[in-house]
Amino acid sequence: MNDREARNLTDNELNENLVREGKIVIHYVRDRKVLYKESPESDFMLRDFQALQNKSYSRTLSVRINDAQRSKAEYGWYPGNHPPLGYIQQRPKNDDGREIKGKAIIVPDPNLKNVRQVQREFELRAKHLSYDEIRKTIISEGFIEPNKVITYRIGTIEARLKNPFYRGSFIWQDMTYRGKHKLIIPREILQAVDETFGDKRPIKRTAGDNGIFAGGWLTCASCGCHVVYDPKTKVIKETGETKTFHYYHCTNGKGVHKTMKGMSVSQESIWKQLEPAITSVSLCPKLAEDIAEALNQTHYKACEATKRQIAGFQDSLKLLDRRSDDIFELFVSKTIDEEQYRRQIDRLKTQRIDFTFQLEKAQLDINGAYLETAKSILELATSARTLWISRTLQERKETPW
Repeated sequence: MNDREARNLTDNELNENLVREGKIVIHYVRDRKVLYKESPESDFMLRDFQALQNKSYSRTLSVRINDAQRSKAEYGWYPGNHPPLGYIQQRPKNDDGREIKGKAIIVPDPNLKNVRQVQREFELRAKHLSYDEIRKTIISEGFIEPNKVITYRIGTIEARLKNPFYRGSFIWQDMTYRGKHKLIIPREILQAVDETFGDKRPIKRTAGDNGIFAGGWLTCASCGCHVVYDPKTKVIKETGETKTFHYYHCTNGKGVHKTMKGMSVSQESIWKQLEPAITSVSLCPKLAEDIAEALNQTHYKACEATKRQIAGFQDSLKLLDRRSDDIFELFVSKTIDEEQYRRQIDRLKTQRIDFTFQLEKAQLDINGAYLETAKSILELATSARTLWISRTLQERKETPW
């Protein structure tokens, strides 16, 4: 078929040279034509026109597909067909268990062995095992089938451990997007794994060690270098109990500090320094009510605009149906041939997929989910310090203030 034989002018010229040299003969089954060495020049010219048309169609289709994939990525769903190990693509299902036509989402793999393999790799790395040690352990525990052991390499393990997908984001066409997929690795394990990257030797951790501010979360105010975790263990003489004190200090990578004596800061001291910033976050009840009312008005206007947008998409889909019927009538009346009919129908299918996705996105956007976020922000602003104190150390650190 013409649109399969050459979709760019380079291949078109290459095949023409092979035909003119008598090395190949091209049979166009649908058109019932043959292009060979002695074919008239008019056949070669017609083929050039068709190649140009095919190139334009391919380019237009590529742009539409890229736009649809980028739109899906911006909405938080990985657009690729092959998500990382531990995840699969899944289309939403109706009450009867049948798949609903539309965009597939990313969900944890129902094959728990794949999920558990990934979790086990992260757990072993969190214990500061090398990639080779992780590989040997995973194989010995039976996660890898014997015929696939040779393809299970340490480079694969390293890439998986560093893949941002398992941390809630993904990279698509050199852009990083925040994903909506569910995490299969606990955050405390992810933090522990992130701390191991760049280590030259395993780090010995003592009992009760949490290192809540480790991992480059803090930097030195004087030189900008990272603040690292440096626990101190001491035996209490009165009781004989071994206790760990959590301290942090600057790495002094730039050599700004002439001495590191007295540079260690306790974990409790860091928390106390953060409290004034939390206390300053406040709103009076009257202002909070005014903001809530303004948000309600904004939400109502946004819903009305989205409803109009949905109506526009619905009208566009109805128009595509009418155009499809018109094209079929032209085909039945033999005004257009089968190739032109199929080409136009394929183009309409692409447009329908795009409009359907935009319609689904608009329908999801119309909900009031963001109002819940606004409500949480207002609650936080009116009682920030109380909420902050009531949280665990890890929750305090992860609060996006």
